[in-house]
Amino acid sequence: MNTLVVFNPISFRFSLNQTQVEVVDSMAESDMELARMGMGGGVWTRPESPHQTHHHHDDSGHSSGGEGGGGMGGGPGSGMEVSVGEVSGRGVREGSSPPVLHDGKHSLLQFALQHFRLSKEQGIVQADGTLQTKNKKKKGNKDSQAGWTWKEQVEMVKFTQSPLSNSLLPLEAELSQVAVESFLAVMRYMGDYPMAPQQTEVHCVYTILMYLETAAYDKRRAYHGTAMVCLQNLRKTFNYGGRKNVPSIEEITAITAGRNSKRQIYRLPGGTERVINTKSTSVVQVFYLIFCRSVWYYPLRLDNQLYYEVVFNQIAPDYLEGLLLVTPGEQLQQEVIYDIAKVAALLHRAADLEEVPTMKEVKYLLPKPALTVRDVKPPQWVNMVQSAWPEVASLTSLQAKAQVLEILQSWPLFGSSFFAVKRVMEPKERTDYILALNKNGVHFLDLVTHETLIRYSLAEVMSTRKVKSEDELFLDMKCGNLMQQRITRIQTDQAHEISRLIRQYITIEQRVTGHARGDQPRDVTLSR
Repeated sequence: MNTLVVFNPISFRFSLNQTQVEVVDSMAESDMELARMGMGGGVWTRPESPHQTHHHHDDSGHSSGGEGGGGMGGGPGSGMEVSVGEVSGRGVREGSSPPVLHDGKHSLLQFALQHFRLSKEQGIVQADGTLQTKNKKKKGNKDSQAGWTWKEQVEMVKFTQSPLSNSLLPLEAELSQVAVESFLAVMRYMGDYPMAPQQTEVHCVYTILMYLETAAYDKRRAYHGTAMVCLQNLRKTFNYGGRKNVPSIEEITAITAGRNSKRQIYRLPGGTERVINTKSTSVVQVFYLIFCRSVWYYPLRLDNQLYYEVVFNQIAPDYLEGLLLVTPGEQLQQEVIYDIAKVAALLHRAADLEEVPTMKEVKYLLPKPALTVRDVKPPQWVNMVQSAWPEVASLTSLQAKAQVLEILQSWPLFGSSFFAVKRVMEPKERTDYILALNKNGVHFLDLVTHETLIRYSLAEVMSTRKVKSEDELFLDMKCGNLMQQRITRIQTDQAHEISRLIRQYITIEQRVTGHARGDQPRDVTLSR
């Protein structure tokens, strides 16, 4: 299996298809042609020879100049220097201008010439980035100490079925051995080299991961940072799965330019925006996604089981907190008492409990204000809840939840969104209220009895405006009609949410009433 594996700065494997191999083999002895092969982002360049009149091939098969021997390959002793990676849109650029610094992008051959251990030992590329050709070996010369050839360099980046004997990069002895063993493990895993006795693919993967983890946690190692990034990305893949889509052109362009993250705007519920540095490997941490109904204009739909679950889980906390319960004079009406007792039994069954509620359990099945009313004592609540139990004991959990919703939807505050606010009467006079928003309008409730003290219908709300002053957030509501308006200011950290809900209710009401009468929607200015 001819496999390309170029992911590790320690070792490289590179596979050329058969056509590319044949082209490289046939042209590797021609400097000029090799430069034109597209082996990199640039071409080899040379200074102009004043005596150059034509090209011919010397006995080594290299392209050279005319009588002066100033051609690309250069004859023996020419001492010609060639710049690696200098780009020219017209091929080989003539002239004696100084070498142009490369842009950091290489073909694998260019990278090998500049960074591979063998190339460095042969001194092919000098410190200033020029290619030294005076020690190039002539074709047919068998002396291994005589110099180097293009074919030898190309062989370094071609596919091979033979394991490495040393690391390709100039590494210390310990790291070089790690590179060789990792390379061999990859070859065996990919099927390019036989497995050792009793060895499996799992052993190959374990070998690589062991070296990866060792390098990641050893800050003394040269590639500690790269290994740590690889290990973190691998763990994310195990935990969350791989990518669903291939990288876009924009992402590839950014990665090529060395940018691995971008500042992305995320819009959260409630209109909040956050700018987060996001990478291609970023994942959302474990979180709870809570669905809730924010606008209660239309009646409940009792034909969907999932809908039951969502609405029940939203209503139950408000009910038990006592927000739905109205107690004029801190007393309960008789029909409300019966409702509370039955709902308590239903809540017990909704929790999939099959025994009669005990005295301790009943305490947690009642709204908090019900425990403090004077006209019903705790033992009476226990008796009423236990008396209602036989009627609901045979219901399923889902049926119990549905009956809870059917009972509570007749209560006046059912379907309300509640907010703790302060109504500003004078600059220093503020009164605490519970603000209830529902399809009937905006209600200011008494903190204890939840009676409506002030109410504005949706038709009366003309505009809302958020105001921030001295680190406090206010919401101004202009209410009234065309002849008379009044501004009510409330202090609340949830001004945006309140304004949004009012806007939603008014929009729905205008749509419904406007369609019924054929009227045009009225113009309402609401802050966002």
